[in-house]
Amino acid sequence: MKFFTKTLGLIVLAVFALTLQAQTPPAGYCASYASSTFDEEILYTQIHTLGVSSNCSSTGGAGSVLNRYSNYYGMFSNPNLSGGSTYYGQVNWGQCGSSSWSGGFRTYCDFNHNFSLNDASELLYTSPYVSAPPSGVGYGYNFFVPTGYSSSTTLFRALAYETNPTNITSCYLGSWGETEDFSVNYVSACGSAPTFVTTLPATSAANRYCDNAGKKLLTVTSPAGYTATWSSSSSGVITTSGGNYYVNPGAVSLDPTTGLGQATITMVATSGPCVYTVNYTFYVKCCGSDIAQVLGAGNDGKADYYTITFNCKNTSYTYLLTGGGPVTFTKVNKVLMVNHNCNNYSVRITACCCPKNFNGGTSCKYDGSIATASLTCYPNPVNEHTTVSFTTAMGGNIETGIYNVNGQQVMQLFKGSLAAGETVNLPLEANLSAGIYFVRMVSDNGENVVQKVMVK
Repeated sequence: MKFFTKTLGLIVLAVFALTLQAQTPPAGYCASYASSTFDEEILYTQIHTLGVSSNCSSTGGAGSVLNRYSNYYGMFSNPNLSGGSTYYGQVNWGQCGSSSWSGGFRTYCDFNHNFSLNDASELLYTSPYVSAPPSGVGYGYNFFVPTGYSSSTTLFRALAYETNPTNITSCYLGSWGETEDFSVNYVSACGSAPTFVTTLPATSAANRYCDNAGKKLLTVTSPAGYTATWSSSSSGVITTSGGNYYVNPGAVSLDPTTGLGQATITMVATSGPCVYTVNYTFYVKCCGSDIAQVLGAGNDGKADYYTITFNCKNTSYTYLLTGGGPVTFTKVNKVLMVNHNCNNYSVRITACCCPKNFNGGTSCKYDGSIATASLTCYPNPVNEHTTVSFTTAMGGNIETGIYNVNGQQVMQLFKGSLAAGETVNLPLEANLSAGIYFVRMVSDNGENVVQKVMVK
């Protein structure tokens, strides 16, 4: 009967809670909460000088959910826990409802303030596995505060659940029970943190390094009596070579919408049991973007579209028309065709982690005597079998070449005089580096006739 009743309650309450409420732990910490509002409830928690009582009708501050999770972090005067000292703690728990079931509790504290409760000495106490009567049951215990960490305000967590307490982890998600979070002050036995010097580049949210700025040497000067070094950072942000450390701006993940990013570099200074950490934030912005807009021509005698291309590993991109029209877009892999038909437009494209704005539509012009010429490039993407072919509509002097996204000619394919209706097939015999190119035909009056995108 217990299984049916509690399962039904779990389903109904879980749907309601997920729709209207969210359990939000202190920033940086994992979530822990019950999925049901029935049964086990923490009624009293003591941490040294702090004692907090609650009942089935009360809960904590922001992020709390009644009978499931109570966030008391920052709500009370923090008890001071000094490294090397022993303190008293206590947890009383009972239940919200008429039934009593077996369970227990555990307490944890993040002494080194690394946003994990799983380090050595951070599991403070595991209660016996007992049945909780309606009036509640409590256990007191003594816990030792380790030395060797920097002073900080950090997390204390108490968890009481209907399970063998040896099953209760620091991020436990249970069916029946409650988690309570508190803030405490860890007071270092090592004194004030030393000052150590690095050659890390000075960056801020307003003064960012370019993502293509190249690697920067990182050196660390240890204070007297300490050994200082780099400890950790996001993957690839710090690299080593020849015994030196380097900061790599290009390895910092950028927001594809803003083109901005940041990474945390953790430095560590040690002296015996004393360990101090300093977090350095490295700010980066997107500076180098292989995104180019090239004027193209349609078959109506006017240059009435733009080809926006980008050359980077990412093939996924977004675009947004911000003004003008009517304009149509054709989206293909690494290429966006903007068919403006001589209408003004403004488009924002996000690719290569760099957003970029383009405007166009006012450069409509006649293409010259061979505006209806055809031009193909197949197969495309390019391989050793690719052939560029074109047929003239009218006679004249024709020049055909391959250009990069910066408008520089990298290969001349044909230059000469042709009669109307002549077809020329040009196998690509030279190797091209990976990238995006344009095959362009130019008539004798110097105007662009046709451009095709070619990907290698």
